[in-house]
Amino acid sequence: RVDGIGYNDALNPIRPNGLYTGFNYRSNSVSSNYNALIVEATKRMGHGLQFQTGYTYSKQLDVNSELFAGCSAVGSLTAPYYYISNALPKLSYGRGAEDHRHAYKFNVTYEMPFLKSQKGFVGHALGGWSLGSFLQFYSGHPVDVYVGALGNGLCTRFASTTDVDQNGIPFDLGGDYNLDRVCNDHPVFIGSNLNSVYSSGSPADGIFTDNHRIGCGEAGLPATATIANDIATCNATFAGGTPNTLFTNPAYPGGATPFLRFGTLRRNIFHGPRLVNMDFGLHKTFKLTETANLRFSAEAQNLANHPNFDGVQGNLVNKRFGQAELLVGTRSRVMSLSLRLAF
Repeated sequence: RVDGIGYNDALNPIRPNGLYTGFNYRSNSVSSNYNALIVEATKRMGHGLQFQTGYTYSKQLDVNSELFAGCSAVGSLTAPYYYISNALPKLSYGRGAEDHRHAYKFNVTYEMPFLKSQKGFVGHALGGWSLGSFLQFYSGHPVDVYVGALGNGLCTRFASTTDVDQNGIPFDLGGDYNLDRVCNDHPVFIGSNLNSVYSSGSPADGIFTDNHRIGCGEAGLPATATIANDIATCNATFAGGTPNTLFTNPAYPGGATPFLRFGTLRRNIFHGPRLVNMDFGLHKTFKLTETANLRFSAEAQNLANHPNFDGVQGNLVNKRFGQAELLVGTRSRVMSLSLRLAF
């Protein structure tokens, strides 16, 4: 019961057992496809210089990116995942959670020839050094924008009990559009185009040009004073008073089954911030005796001290919507010195 009005009976045709909202199950009933163009090059230049580089342009598509249905990868984390509709699994068909459209790697090693054959202290101290560097670039993980649970654990924001639809259910002001009580429905995208939604600010502040929560109300609701008041109150409570201008709720349908509606935004359409990382190392081996040597290494991980954000919050009713919630890889520059004695 919600707001004093029961709506479970009206949903029995699509939920055989009203006591359960869903089941976890294990099966090999899903598939994926992956296509890629891979280009690699290795070159030994002479004089101790060599490099290797590779670029991959790829696309992975599936309906579920985890070994077990019920989970979805978000960066290095896992989060609950359910099909938008068990009867229509193709609604969840989209980019896999591990999809990186662009991936580039470059590594170089250089055995510096300077003073390598020099005798005495100068040769031992300044000659024979080698350096290496490894650069990685990946385009961002897919971001699934959806309408999740509210603070009270419910998906749907109902109108007052005096405003009910043709099935006696309070009008749905947005959220669980098919009323299956699973908080994963997709909204409708109303931005100008999919490539114009990204901001140039820090991912920690939000990757979209509008990171507000989704508003209440949609086309198809009756234009009554009560509904208008409900929408205003709902926006103040659940959207912080400023509804998102990029996403909205799908139109409220007529007919006998108003819960059979789905937003048009597809799964994993957007992408998070890219990953860029460069490591660097400087090495030299000092010969002590015929059988013993000492290797000195100076290394830097994440040399540029570049933070790599991931785990973008895709829940449109979460106050942190659009914000990257974790750092991946080496979070900040790490410098290390080491000595290794071999004998």
